[in-house]
Amino acid sequence: MTAYISITREKTRDPELFEEYKSKVRSTLAAYGAVILANQGRHDVLEGAPTEGVVLLKFSTYDDALAWYHSEAYQSVSVPRLQGSDHRYVIFDGMDGS
Repeated sequence: MTAYISITREKTRDPELFEEYKSKVRSTLAAYGAVILANQGRHDVLEGAPTEGVVLLKFSTYDDALAWYHSEAYQSVSVPRLQGSDHRYVIFDGMDGS
């Protein structure tokens, strides 16, 4: 069953560190079959706390999504993100046939 990871950037504390992360993260996705469905485009928060940006990733399976997030490759490029910004990551199942 398809799975998704929704990534919400809540606050950037160090733009240079966040840019460093952005320059490296795409290289970690292909090995897990990830597809970027949305990436930091125009958005409006209709309910809840404000957000600076949203990314939506699609994976073939929930296990692939978890494997990507916990992979050494992703965790190593995440260091500047964790130091320079606050995010919320949510993984969830798609619907059958999605």
